[in-house]
Amino acid sequence: MVCAMKILEHIDLQPCNTFKISCVARYFVVVESAEDVIELSKTDIYKDNKKLFLGGGSNILLTQETYDGLVIKNEIRWKKVIEETTASITVKIWAGENRDTIVQRAVSQWYTGVENLVSIPGTVWAAPMQNIWAYGVEIKDLVHNVMGIDLPSQTEIILASYECEFGYRESIFKHSLKDKFFITHVTFVFGKYDPKTYFPIISYGAIQDKLAEIADGDDLAVTPELIASAVAQIRESKLPNRKDIGTAGSFFKNPCVTKEKYKQLQSIEPSITWYPEPAIPSPSDDEGGTVGRGLGWGCLIKLNAWQLIDLAGLKGLQHGNVGTYHKHALILINQSNGTGAEIVQLASRIQKIVSETFGVEIVPEVNYID
Repeated sequence: MVCAMKILEHIDLQPCNTFKISCVARYFVVVESAEDVIELSKTDIYKDNKKLFLGGGSNILLTQETYDGLVIKNEIRWKKVIEETTASITVKIWAGENRDTIVQRAVSQWYTGVENLVSIPGTVWAAPMQNIWAYGVEIKDLVHNVMGIDLPSQTEIILASYECEFGYRESIFKHSLKDKFFITHVTFVFGKYDPKTYFPIISYGAIQDKLAEIADGDDLAVTPELIASAVAQIRESKLPNRKDIGTAGSFFKNPCVTKEKYKQLQSIEPSITWYPEPAIPSPSDDEGGTVGRGLGWGCLIKLNAWQLIDLAGLKGLQHGNVGTYHKHALILINQSNGTGAEIVQLASRIQKIVSETFGVEIVPEVNYID
């Protein structure tokens, strides 16, 4: 079948990933509608090649100098209000829209629930896929449904939030539906700000300290706009400028361990901190080590990966043209002409040292692309 879209050849993906890694794709195409996706899926190039579905490229690591397959960039863009009440608004947002632009707009219109997720790069496409998480908020709590193309059947289907199998930075789209489901729209439900009922989530990270700094002694009401401003300032203070330095942001997931393992770690290093997890049953673990499969399922204690890396003396570590950021140990950076292979080697070294030092396994949140 002849495809009406222009399929390009030998395209460097460096502008398409925030790590700024150079990698030449054998084939490259931009899709702008669900119909484009279905049409493309019928072509020989699609059928005969491995595929990389690409949004903003903010959470991938291209590990090779070439990608011998088809890169499909999602640029399906539009927004539509589905329903509005006095307490909430339901909005369908096309997957190619810039995620932070959506968050900023929601906050400016006094919608609630998404303010803690400000200043995270990427497109709406990746929000449910990664179940993005920041400062105590997960996108799953705002997702009503996810629409997309079931590629094997070439049909459009809708998955309710509960069908997406959301976990800590995980979803069904990274597992059983990987490369089988092309996300085209996500429907979100935002709250509407009411000072009488608004319950801000400000216990994570340095939000409370930043709010106090912004208030400077004044008795300011905590609003979504104020929280978004605080989070944006915190992120700006500890993250590199993405225009100058390549990075995917936080590289590793926060590991989950049993209470017994946490007590053991505290006896070795009392400063180790943790995030509270829901009081749910923990799987038996006679060794007391890391549990689950990196999803946070059944875990009782979630540690800070950045702190483990920092305590292991790895903040600011250099490896060729890449390294860990000097202001935040969880951020791996491409300083100048670094390669994906160098990032992989650095990440493996960090994992090995943290494991040897604390007996805790940390796994990448970033998706490796071969």
